[in-house]
Amino acid sequence: MSPAPILIYILCWLAYLLATAWLWMQSIPLALLAVVTLGGYLAVGVGYFRHELYHNYYKPFGKQLYHITSYLVFSDPQVFSIAHPTHHGDVHTLEDLEFFCAEYGTNPRKRRRQFLLELLFGNMMWEGSTIIRLRRAGKWNRTLGRQNLLGRLLFLSLICWLSVTINPGSMVSVLAVFWLTLWWGALVSRHNQFLEHLGIVSDGSFEERNMLTRNLPDDTLWGWLWNLYNHNDPRAHLLHHTKAGINSRALGIPLPEGARETSVPEYLSNLLNHYRKLRADCEEDCSADSVQSA
Repeated sequence: MSPAPILIYILCWLAYLLATAWLWMQSIPLALLAVVTLGGYLAVGVGYFRHELYHNYYKPFGKQLYHITSYLVFSDPQVFSIAHPTHHGDVHTLEDLEFFCAEYGTNPRKRRRQFLLELLFGNMMWEGSTIIRLRRAGKWNRTLGRQNLLGRLLFLSLICWLSVTINPGSMVSVLAVFWLTLWWGALVSRHNQFLEHLGIVSDGSFEERNMLTRNLPDDTLWGWLWNLYNHNDPRAHLLHHTKAGINSRALGIPLPEGARETSVPEYLSNLLNHYRKLRADCEEDCSADSVQSA
């Protein structure tokens, strides 16, 4: 597919940051409203397009745009490039780096702590903890990491320069808008991923594990709004796992028979039950430690 829509989207993202920085100087409440509506939608979208570029759905310049979209949301492309293949190949197993932290199967306190941090800070927290994990495992290229950090800082500097050039005195406001929007977008994206995969662990075959993926239909107002805000990623998410080599979302392929569907209320229930299970596991682990100490 042509990358033209992505280029237009990048311009929209930059225009949003500059316009909302100006709005912040006029009315912070209105700027915050823009952050949680248009800003979050655009931030999630940049991440969505980055994901599609990783899968090489857009040509030419896919690799270059993958790095640019990563930098625009201050994300290191190396992390996603290492972790995302495990999400496809090892989905719903503890080897999936996108959903299961280090020591997930042996350290209940750590897995609860990681869950709570991601619940509050979304993919920002996931990426930070994954960088530490990759470094400890010797899978992190420090030189590439420094280069990507420089690229992110350059893009952030460009945004700040454009803002103060167009609207003098807007340095603080553009930085506030940038980081608040990234936090909100990272939070929304993580909850969307939780809706699709949270708490699913299986030792079944690759095909069986893929079929456990949750999909969100448009048949309710909340489902429609959730899909709209997340660029229809969860509507037929199973197909992205079973047909990752093609852009199934653009082709409108129907879900196979037996595909698992969910709803926003069911997700909230799953979220609460998952936390309760993590808390119970921690209490059991603490009790076991107390018995051993005695």
